Amino acid sequence: MPITSKQRQKRPAYLGSSDLAVILNVSPYKITPGDIYWSKKTPTMPESEKPNYMSVGSYLEEALLHFFCDETGNKITRNQFRVAFSGRGKGIFAANCDAIVQDKPEIVEAKYANAEYAQQYGEDGSDQAPVHVVVQVQQQMYCTGAVRAWVVAALAGFGLTMRLYCVHRDESLIKTIVDKGMDWWVKHVVAGVPPEGAESPPIDFLSSIERKPGSVIELTAEAQAIAEEFEKAKAEEKDWGEKVTGFRTKLIQNLGEAEIGRFTDGRTLEFQARTTTRFDKTMFTADQPELAAQYTKESSYRALIIKKARAKAVEVEAPTVVQKAG
Repeated sequence: MPITSKQRQKRPAYLGSSDLAVILNVSPYKITPGDIYWSKKTPTMPESEKPNYMSVGSYLEEALLHFFCDETGNKITRNQFRVAFSGRGKGIFAANCDAIVQDKPEIVEAKYANAEYAQQYGEDGSDQAPVHVVVQVQQQMYCTGAVRAWVVAALAGFGLTMRLYCVHRDESLIKTIVDKGMDWWVKHVVAGVPPEGAESPPIDFLSSIERKPGSVIELTAEAQAIAEEFEKAKAEEKDWGEKVTGFRTKLIQNLGEAEIGRFTDGRTLEFQARTTTRFDKTMFTADQPELAAQYTKESSYRALIIKKARAKAVEVEAPTVVQKAG
């Protein structure tokens, strides 16, 4: 469910409830432990491309929380951020709760499930939520000190059904979650060692790094060798397969926070922001020039370019003039 921009900025410093579901290998989504690792190591992160059902869930959250209040008679405080205050995960585990019940040690998590994932939920009023949801709310109860978590879910099928589930605090499960999460944190994030198979960060993460405008660094011979393989692969693979993408990722990684890198042979590698206009305004501009200006949308992107070295200027000595005696 949606979180605030401030909460999103805090994520790299902590292990969140959705992170733990991935680390414990119970998340049904395509996020990997490598994605979690690089999200903690990358200065700035783009919003991941989320499946459509997550977007639908964002729109439904307010309705789901209203449904919870109507069904239980409770009052809630929405969008609450909490950091674990005791135990092994103190200061590392953190939770963005959709809501906290006022005057009670209880939290609320709003969920939407499409027809496929809706089958993982049990009967209305039970504690039979999917495993990844149980892991999330147990982590949230650990961070908040809550003893009960309400999962209010919108389940798709022939129609859209709203159900309420109640998950009680489980100290044994919380200990497992905290121990496995902290073991992973120390092994990878603290030690700076990516999970197996995630040695290079995803291209989306590299593209999101905040770069210093106009900055230039000197690239190594190793980076130059990668560039040559990259250009060779580009020429051979018209469809820009995984091989090309891999070389591209390594080259961007070599730039660090710079926009431009200079190879030992004088060529440059550039990854600078470019701006395009997405609004087609030919006819609209002719009819409504002022409105067209208001609705023009610009966006920036970076293009990876290897440029040939500039030819050095050749110094020519001026000819010596010898005057004849006369």
